[in-house]
Amino acid sequence: MSQLELAFALLYALIEVVYPGSFNLEHSHVYQTEKFYFAAEMVYFSFITLIAIGYGDITPVSDFGQMLTVFEGIVGQFYLAILVSRLVMIYSKRSAEGR
Repeated sequence: MSQLELAFALLYALIEVVYPGSFNLEHSHVYQTEKFYFAAEMVYFSFITLIAIGYGDITPVSDFGQMLTVFEGIVGQFYLAILVSRLVMIYSKRSAEGR
């Protein structure tokens, strides 16, 4: 598990604590009073947002929640692009050295 997903999950949980109702958990099986399960749902939401699946069972309702979700989606795409480019660079160096 990457630190990026956990950081965003913490930010989502913080937004929900400061501004209750920022996320629509209607379709989720978790109630906000169960703090451990709520934190797990925010980690789940962060992973789903980062890998750009977006099932729709948890949705951001407030402007700040929506803004942070969009930001995580953008960061996730850059993270993936940078990771792939670094892997290509490492393997291309290895293949060039092996010739």
